Parts: sequence; structure tokens; C-alpha cells
Amino acid sequence: HRYPGTKVPPGASTPSLTSLTSGEPRLVARPDDEALALAAALAQASAHPFSKAIRRAAEVNSLSLPKLSDLKELPGSGVQATWNGKLVRLGSAEWTDASERNGAAAWL
Repeated sequence: HRYPGTKVPPGASTPSLTSLTSGEPRLVARPDDEALALAAALAQASAHPFSKAIRRAAEVNSLSLPKLSDLKELPGSGVQATWNGKLVRLGSAEWTDASERNGAAAWL
């Protein structure tokens, strides 16, 4: 996972999801509030279990979600929207890596 507009430095903790203990995905490492709120806003368009875990983490932390436009789910890839005039995406590593190569402004 990546934070908007940044890459995770070597050796730094990255946010991740797991389902090992309860059989239900949950966030086990938390990004900063802005990144989590943006991810949760994007996750509103998805019924994927990981999206539900991201939304739940934002709710538990009482985060306000940013306003997005053109929010849509792309089955098998993820979700994308426009945020502050920039394309943002939340989804599979392959898809978000392709986004980076194609000039997406933010990816998670």
C-alpha cells in the first residue's frame, strides 16, 4: 500500500490488512489520518471485505472523509475518484502500480 503522493521508505512500517485471527479483515498497521480518511472515502464505493475493514478503521478513529467526485468501482481492480482535482485510486498493487506509471496523482 502507498500513501498519497509518497513512497514508503525502506524499513518503515506499511499499513496492512489481515484476517488471520478472526476470519474477517482488519487494519493492523495504520497510515496517517489523511491517508486513512482518503482510503475510507474511496472504499465507500466497494463491497470488498478489505474496503469494509478500511471504512471500519476510519469510523473507529472518528475521521471525517474528504469529498470525492466521479467515484466508481472497477471490478477486479479497485475504486477510483477525483479528489482536489487529482485522480486517486485504491486497489490491487498491479493496478495502482500501473496508475503510477500513467501519472495518477495519488494511490493507496
